[in-house]
Amino acid sequence: MSDGYFTPDTGEVDIWNCDLCGTPANATRNVIGPRGFAAAMAKQYVSHDVFECPHRKEDWHQQVSELKREQRKTKSLQVRTTLQTEIDLILEARETTL
Repeated sequence: MSDGYFTPDTGEVDIWNCDLCGTPANATRNVIGPRGFAAAMAKQYVSHDVFECPHRKEDWHQQVSELKREQRKTKSLQVRTTLQTEIDLILEARETTL
C-alpha cells in the first residue's frame, strides 16, 4: 500500500488512482532524486515519476491510511470487518470519524 504516494520508473505509468480513496493522483514527471528514505540515505538519485493523491494530507485520508494499517496487522476477522465498516463511512463522507 502506498498511502496515496507512488513513485514508479519514468514513463512506466500513465495514470494512477489513489489506492486508499480512488481519486486520480496528481503526477509530476521525470523527477531526479531519491525514491524513498533508504535511497536518500544512500544518495541514490534516479529519474522517476511521482504520483500523489490530492487528499493525502487531509485528516480523513490519514485516518483511512491508519485504519488500513491496523486491518493488515490484526488477526481478528471481526476486528477487520469493523475497521472496514469505519473505512467505508469515512470514504463516503470524506470526513474523519473522530
